[in-house]
Amino acid sequence: MSRSIHKIQGIVMLGAEDGSRLLAAYYPDNVKVGNKTKNLNRLYEHPERQKVFEEELYIKSSQSVDATEGMTDIVIVDDLICIFQCLKNVCFYIISSPEENELVMEETLMTICESLDALFKSKVYKRSILENYDLLLLILDEIIDDGIIIENDADAVIQRVDKTEQSATSEVDTIQQVANKTKEGLSGLIKSFLDF
Repeated sequence: MSRSIHKIQGIVMLGAEDGSRLLAAYYPDNVKVGNKTKNLNRLYEHPERQKVFEEELYIKSSQSVDATEGMTDIVIVDDLICIFQCLKNVCFYIISSPEENELVMEETLMTICESLDALFKSKVYKRSILENYDLLLLILDEIIDDGIIIENDADAVIQRVDKTEQSATSEVDTIQQVANKTKEGLSGLIKSFLDF
């Protein structure tokens, strides 16, 4: 059976040295049973399960043969498929059910990593991610919507996020220009008042 919509159960970013959580987003996997909705994602809305899961995920992935920087690998934790890649001192994980296509999950992970690498100018470190968390969230919003993969083209993501960043920067510049003109106007008004 071929599915055109691919869904992940979560995305996690952990520090490569200590497994500390940088980001964790778990998505509901809702299925209609009669006239009720049932969530199949056992990690969604269960912080204590998430913590245990992430600890086990970190341990298994750090023991992986391909846990070296830039290599993608796969581990199974709690009957979930976890595809991961480490860049510098950060590890990125895509978590999905066993029914999902691992190649699509890997492509999604690669899109995230390539987008981060380009927009962070190859400086994807724990510190740079924390300092630019808004940019990270923009990237993820362009790729994943409520667990559904909506984009797997890194160039398209980079272009849209870069455009959003430029727009935000120009708005800040415009506000600064208005503030400067107001300041100049007030200075002139005060000077003319004092000269009176």
